[in-house]
Amino acid sequence: MVSHRIFLGSFISHPDLYRLFDLTQIELQNSGNFRWSRRPENLHLTFHFFGMMPFSEIIRLEKNLKPILKTKFEMPLIINGLNFFSRKGKPRILYAEILPQANLDILYQDLERLLLEHHFIETISNRFTPHITFGRIKNVNESFYEALHLINTGFQPIQISEFQISIIESILTPEGALYEPYKIEN
Repeated sequence: MVSHRIFLGSFISHPDLYRLFDLTQIELQNSGNFRWSRRPENLHLTFHFFGMMPFSEIIRLEKNLKPILKTKFEMPLIINGLNFFSRKGKPRILYAEILPQANLDILYQDLERLLLEHHFIETISNRFTPHITFGRIKNVNESFYEALHLINTGFQPIQISEFQISIIESILTPEGALYEPYKIEN
């Protein structure tokens, strides 16, 4: 049975986001060891990561989410600078932070309820931190925190006015993951 690594997400395409991504790589080049997103076009907001999913389930997912997958959501996403997730006290994921907002949380909860209703998940997750991953952090030195602070100090928020949720395939390669809209062949 053929399976694919699948998640629901939104590609975020904006020139200011791409500039922030490029600036971040330059400013942090001497601050540690990073595995950056392969290309700016891969920058995305993840709503739900499924992992490996059989083709038949992907078709069922597309069928059950068709109304949502065709909707352009016109709610502002405001990118408010850079932040990181830690594990065991060490930075592990560097990301562009999206300001929390009620409408985005409601959309996330509605999506989770729909996934539960159609038996794609067993429980609704209340853990949603909207963000756009720039890269994985292998290690950092002290200049990382200072460089991050300097980027954030001069940062002007970026507003994305609309987005669309897609079924996205994560293709693992030795150079890092590639993300492509999943195309269901008829």
